[in-house]
Amino acid sequence: MRALHQTDAKSQVSFVHFEPGAHTMWHTHSGGQVLHIVEGNARVRTWGDKTHELAAGDTAIAPPGEKHWHGASLDAAMTQLAITSGETSWLEDV
Repeated sequence: MRALHQTDAKSQVSFVHFEPGAHTMWHTHSGGQVLHIVEGNARVRTWGDKTHELAAGDTAIAPPGEKHWHGASLDAAMTQLAITSGETSWLEDV
C-alpha cells in the first residue's frame, strides 16, 4: 500500500492493488472507510451480507466499526483508492 496523503496519525488516502483472487482478512476501521474502484473488478462483503461485485468507477462505504473484507474478483486484478479513518482492527481470515 502506498499512502498518498496522511491527514493525521489515524487517517490516510492510498492506492491499493490486488492480484486476481487476493483479498483482505475480515477487519474494521474505527472511523470508517471509503473504497473507490479505479481499475478492474472487486468483491466486497459486510458481515452478515452476501458478497457484492464492483467495477471500475464504483464506490463502497464501510461505516465506522463495520466488519468487512474486500479484494479483487477471482479472474481480474483490481486497484482501489482507499480513504481510511481511525484504527484498523484485523480479524479472522475470510
